Amino acid sequence: MLLLPLWLVVMGLVRLWQQLKGWVMARRRGAVDEALQRERLHHTALLDAGRRRFELLCRAIDDPSLAEAVSTHNDVPQPKRRQFLYIQAMYESLLLEHATGALPWDQLIARLRIFGRNEVVAEYWERTREERRAWPADSLEARVGQALDLIMDELGEDPDEWWVAGSDLTEDASS
Repeated sequence: MLLLPLWLVVMGLVRLWQQLKGWVMARRRGAVDEALQRERLHHTALLDAGRRRFELLCRAIDDPSLAEAVSTHNDVPQPKRRQFLYIQAMYESLLLEHATGALPWDQLIARLRIFGRNEVVAEYWERTREERRAWPADSLEARVGQALDLIMDELGEDPDEWWVAGSDLTEDASS
């Protein structure tokens, strides 16, 4: 007689354990879903901010009076300032593509190699050296800026070997 109630207790505990396990798994799935949702919201916010920034840069490129308000390069002729604003928009687009996961680190480095070959980009990059010091050292902007600094230095030494400039950077440094 005692075995029957003990068997019922064990079965009840097993059933309770399975329910508890199911509840824990559901909570974990919920936490994963929440994390994915936060990541999606973060990417959406990055894309929205990037789109607004790009629109503002486009307006500044088209309107010299706005370019004076946005650009810190008021000592350069208007056509060059427009080029600098365009370069800034292209660079920020690359950063955004990487930040949202659309452009892996190795592909970002490959694009920066090509980007850095342009003489106007080289001039822009040199003129903005002081501005880049304001970026927090652990930020994506600082890491990518340091990568492009290295690429630009290597391109300055041997521009004919542009495809290997920054070859030490191809490992994912974004983590």
